[in-house]
Amino acid sequence: MPTWTDADRDRAISKGKAGGKLSDWERKKLEEAVKVNNRGDDAADALKKQDHH
Repeated sequence: MPTWTDADRDRAISKGKAGGKLSDWERKKLEEAVKVNNRGDDAADALKKQDHH
């Protein structure tokens, strides 16, 4: 499994907020970010955009 870095998280958040399709791995890691509140609000917003597709 690849290592998840802060830069990876930030890219996934930006991608998700822009409406880009997140991979299953990106979604899982953002869900974890929400749980531990590591930019949780931003991660949650990125995930919400995925639910609209």
